[in-house]
Amino acid sequence: MRSVWVAVCLLALTVFMAMPTSGPGLFQQAAGAPSARAQPAAWTFLVYLDADNNLDPWAYVDIAEMEAVGSTASVNVVALWDKLDGPADLVQVQKGSVRVVPGFSLNGKEANMGSGDTLQAFVSFVVSRFPADHYALDLWDHGDDFRGFAWDDHPNLDGSPGDDFLTHDEIVQALSDQHFDLVAFDGCVMSNLEVSYEYAVRGLKIDYLVASEIYIPNQGFDYAGLLAPLASQPTMGAYDFAKAIVDSYMDYYSSGGWQVGLSVLRMSAVPDLVASVGRLADAFAGDMAAYRDYVGTARGNAMLSWSMYGWEAFVDLPTLAASLGLTLGSDPTIAPLLEDLQSHLSATIAYVRNTHALDVKGAGGVGVFFPGSYGSFTHNLYWHGDYFERMQFARQVWLDFLYAYWGAL
Repeated sequence: MRSVWVAVCLLALTVFMAMPTSGPGLFQQAAGAPSARAQPAAWTFLVYLDADNNLDPWAYVDIAEMEAVGSTASVNVVALWDKLDGPADLVQVQKGSVRVVPGFSLNGKEANMGSGDTLQAFVSFVVSRFPADHYALDLWDHGDDFRGFAWDDHPNLDGSPGDDFLTHDEIVQALSDQHFDLVAFDGCVMSNLEVSYEYAVRGLKIDYLVASEIYIPNQGFDYAGLLAPLASQPTMGAYDFAKAIVDSYMDYYSSGGWQVGLSVLRMSAVPDLVASVGRLADAFAGDMAAYRDYVGTARGNAMLSWSMYGWEAFVDLPTLAASLGLTLGSDPTIAPLLEDLQSHLSATIAYVRNTHALDVKGAGGVGVFFPGSYGSFTHNLYWHGDYFERMQFARQVWLDFLYAYWGAL
């Protein structure tokens, strides 16, 4: 899974051992690149491909999938690719090959993909060199909910080992000057309310967010599957492209018993959703003695598959709301707040699909942090330190409710 908590599986290692290290077309880089177009393309698809870690074998697989479609006259496919055993290069993916784009400052260097400066440099350069009517940014690597994204095992210029990753604050600062029709996370547990609210409330100009509330397998997205419809219909809008990413992902994992899902969040609706969550949370916190058992039961019903992988602190928000509705749907205080919450959930979750193994559990598309006890929260240094220090959702909306539920106020 694409999480910092889970090692690369045996299948990944087997594929890597069998993978060709060279060959005609697929993984060779050609010198030079076409000059920028005088007229903007319809789309530029940017991939921040941080493979400087145990996901390195899968970067070659995903690059090959991109090469199956490649850039077209209307669609630019551009990636900053940092390998485990070599430096980074900014490449334009063409059908059957990749070409290094000259002029980028980090070409041939050991880039720190865990630095916001690297992400900002990549985005600024590509937007300038490959202008388009629409931009989609794909962040490719490990994800770890509110801690951050993109772990780099060799962040130092001399290639020596280290450990750095992008905090959400760094991502916000790196992307603050650009507008993206969509941002997609090809990494675990990024579709949670904490992350989407952090981006929305701090003013990032993102129309749609594509992410999973559970794990992403090592294979990641199906890049041939998601690029093919864009190449054939480059006039499609951001929502249709976001749906195409979800649909290709679901088709890719439809067999084999995978328990995965992917969502499209409408970012303009996130602040109102959070305000609605806050009103419900305040009502519960104001009389928690009366409501604790109902909330606890709903929390248990909303714990989905990620609890198997150590993410038991996250629950599915739509399932939490639906479970509360079954028990408190006639409560004069809570019922109207739940109706309001359901309305805002529908406005925010624009599209969601799950494989059958997850669909039967009722995953609704967005999670929220909800540890079961005060002790588990305080004894996990990542949770306790990172959550209230880094996430505005925690400070503004959620922590008072959690403390009240835990009996810690």
